[in-house]
Amino acid sequence: KLVPVPLAPAMASDACDGTPGGGTPMEVGLANESAAELNALQEPEVLRVMYGKSVYEGQILGGLRHGQGRCTYPDDGFYDGQWQRDKFHGVGTRHYEDGSSYEGEWQDGMSHGAGTCAYDDGSVYEGQWRLDERHGQGRLSKRGRKVFEGLWIKDNRAPLDRR
Repeated sequence: KLVPVPLAPAMASDACDGTPGGGTPMEVGLANESAAELNALQEPEVLRVMYGKSVYEGQILGGLRHGQGRCTYPDDGFYDGQWQRDKFHGVGTRHYEDGSSYEGEWQDGMSHGAGTCAYDDGSVYEGQWRLDERHGQGRLSKRGRKVFEGLWIKDNRAPLDRR
């Protein structure tokens, strides 16, 4: 349940995350509305709300996180970026409790498109993502040294063609 709390004016441009963190948004009768129809309903308002044990500061439209926002989780992780219909969607950055982070494009709450993931072991993947998996052209490096550059399929390096 979303619980409104006062928003400091300086926080109006921040954004929050769409899937982890617990809590359920209040029920609204917009499940079948398209994003365009949702945007046409009204301009998003900027609020600070409790979302389970997380705090969201950003735009709310029709009772859903929609637009720019920032969500801070109880584990000290956060998401800062664009939202659509209560999910990460557009461009944003997610920092996780273990120190890893993803910065790039999101679709329906998943990393999807171009993005960079810095893992907690110091390795970095830069490239294409599909449905939360490395998929397409990408480069994995560790301590600045290239480990693999090429095609990824469903989070695995594609086999090399050795004809």
